[in-house]
Amino acid sequence: MALTSDRNTPYVEGAQVVLPVKGGKRIFGGAMVAVLAGLAQAVGEDMAGAVVVGRADSHADNRMGVDGGVFVSVRTDKAFCWANSAADPVGAAELFHAVYAEDDETVAKTDGSGSRPVAGTVVKINRAGVWVRPLRG
Repeated sequence: MALTSDRNTPYVEGAQVVLPVKGGKRIFGGAMVAVLAGLAQAVGEDMAGAVVVGRADSHADNRMGVDGGVFVSVRTDKAFCWANSAADPVGAAELFHAVYAEDDETVAKTDGSGSRPVAGTVVKINRAGVWVRPLRG
């Protein structure tokens, strides 16, 4: 039923998730993290179907391990400052629109012909970079 008066809508502060890391992968602290087939990895190549969930709180090295052999803590509830793509830059027209993950620290205006996952929604652009809130935060 639709509201007919003000509502004190509950919320959670400081959302973090702990995710299993894909075998053979390393995630640097501060990297943009995506989930693909239930496993976390830093955004990189072959990301079609991946979901960007946030920023790694710490380093997770599973290069020598199996799927899920290592876990990573990921912050999901903040807008993060990412580098702007040199080849496909995000501009003022993208403010409050979706942008795409080019790599684990860079966002781009377009999806790269379907090869880039959505990084989230642009909330600010300044000299520091492009501030993006993950869609799944």
